[in-house]
Amino acid sequence: MNAPHSHNTATVAGLRMIEQLRQVHEPLRADIEVLENALQLLSDETTDLTRIPEMIDNLTIADFVWQLRVNCDFYCNTLTLHHTIEDQRMFPVMTRNFPELAPAVERLQAEHKLVGSNDQNLWMVLGEAA
Repeated sequence: MNAPHSHNTATVAGLRMIEQLRQVHEPLRADIEVLENALQLLSDETTDLTRIPEMIDNLTIADFVWQLRVNCDFYCNTLTLHHTIEDQRMFPVMTRNFPELAPAVERLQAEHKLVGSNDQNLWMVLGEAA
């Protein structure tokens, strides 16, 4: 039987993925609970149904910042993966085989670093907005 994974051997990327899963799933679980409560209220014929729209308005998925975080997370991760592949795999081959491309590759690498720092700044802002 395999031993369970320990956080002592976890990678930074693995821990980040765990945190991303928590950030997405925990609010969704809370939303499910709210929706179950709303459905329960709907099934009760004596309930004041005016509370239900307020319950729905307060769902996590209705929150703009939450939507921005989830969508930005996906986009930023995709962009980071794309830049990592270019920086580590494509650019070394390009500059080795086509040295005349070195200035363009250097400019792109600098842009990748700038985009990466912008991603970090965006995450700080989104974290503060939560």
